[in-house]
Amino acid sequence: MGKHPTPPCTTIFDGLHAMEYLLTCWSCLQLFLRYMGDGYGNWLPPAELTTEQSDAKWLEFKDEVNNNHGLEWEFMDLSNPVNFLDMTTMITTDGCIKTTLYEKPMALYLFIPPYPAHPNIVSIGHIFGNTLRIFHLNSDANDKTKETVIFYQRFLTCGHKHDELTPLFLNTIENARKFIAMSNGQQNATKMQKLGGFKKALLTHKTPYKTPPHKIQQLFSEIVLCPPGEEPLNELVNIFNLNIPIDAMIIVNHHAPNLEDMFSYQNISTRPGPPVFSFP
Repeated sequence: MGKHPTPPCTTIFDGLHAMEYLLTCWSCLQLFLRYMGDGYGNWLPPAELTTEQSDAKWLEFKDEVNNNHGLEWEFMDLSNPVNFLDMTTMITTDGCIKTTLYEKPMALYLFIPPYPAHPNIVSIGHIFGNTLRIFHLNSDANDKTKETVIFYQRFLTCGHKHDELTPLFLNTIENARKFIAMSNGQQNATKMQKLGGFKKALLTHKTPYKTPPHKIQQLFSEIVLCPPGEEPLNELVNIFNLNIPIDAMIIVNHHAPNLEDMFSYQNISTRPGPPVFSFP
């Protein structure tokens, strides 16, 4: 609600046009992907074509793509390698496709929170997620090692402790290797299993540094989830004669006290003057 319908309508309109021109150029365009307003593909003309014929095919393809009632794409020159979003793709001399992680030259790693800025669980999730991303996007083992070391060093630069990071990274790398080695079906099953676990968990918020999370988890387990001599919570029946679907508790921390209200919303409703929506 509140969003202009033009962008999605334009995407649909151009997608219908793409269904037509893609059928005529599969001999050269062996891979074509779209992400919102960006497109990516592998242009490999047949070997029997001359350089002039290949160039003519490329110009013909661009003209056909832009022949869509004024909707025009900006094309990059054909190159090897090519950067698309956060990945660099190249075709090696032996005809294999190699992928590496791509970052803009001026990209800063400000997405890593400084050591005292957030609870530890935030950094743990960040390390697990980005390490898996590194192992997904890099096809070469040396690139995986290099990018992981860079990621580790950036955490050290942001003030995180070496003795806390090392076991966490080692565990994360082991988990990433196991997950990458799975088939697509096994990976999807693992994701669905974790998603199902979240649906059966009780979510609670707390202010960090007041009560340790493990103390809260222990009290919840002993008093609510599995009280001694009592029936477990997930085996109890509610008024609708259904089992209570709670098997665990997830603790979510509010922002750390040292940040105070730096990241919280500001109440502007009491400020004098006309309301915001009255301005043109």
